[in-house]
Amino acid sequence: MTQTWKPNGQNWHDEKHMDGEPGYGIYAEGTDRLRIVNNLIGKCRNSGYYAKTTAFHVSHRGGTARDNKFYGNLFYDCKTAAMIFPNEHNESDWNAFVKMRRGGYLRIVYPLSTVCLDLAHWQEFFGFDKNGYLGDLEIAVDDKAMTMTVVVDKALPEIEPYAKIRTDYFLEAIGSAARNAGLFGTLPAGKTVISIDPRKTRRLQTTKN
Repeated sequence: MTQTWKPNGQNWHDEKHMDGEPGYGIYAEGTDRLRIVNNLIGKCRNSGYYAKTTAFHVSHRGGTARDNKFYGNLFYDCKTAAMIFPNEHNESDWNAFVKMRRGGYLRIVYPLSTVCLDLAHWQEFFGFDKNGYLGDLEIAVDDKAMTMTVVVDKALPEIEPYAKIRTDYFLEAIGSAARNAGLFGTLPAGKTVISIDPRKTRRLQTTKN
């Protein structure tokens, strides 16, 4: 694609490298030093995380989309990819990936042609998510009852907590104990029903296998 340069970065919105239809869990435009920790990011029509660089964005400079860090997140059923990094100058570890497409759900766009990888090659070639894992669980949301049901077949691997995050979704202290990726702390094997009503952040019921 050929672009006509416009002064003062007026054309940075014109870049066309977003594949597929919109629908991103997190969309970052030139953001540097972002920290994304202990989230559940799922059911995205495109990718769980998407970022791009910008020619001019803040403080009379471009946004590099570098030094962004992703720790302990649970990516669930993202249709195109879990994460699409604009470059390899970021960090990613302890994340869990569930119900991803067969391959290409972890991507780096620049400087080479887009690289589409699975977890094993994400780890091998870029050193990302050395402690990441593929999970096996089911999530269903009842928007009328305002509950989320999580069914875990077998106990999920545990990860190290991120020291700067002190509480989980239930406002319970995280401490230094190992936990599952995501925002719910440790999910036992079986069915757990969780209130997603912001006025009632608590587990409602856990039924073990």
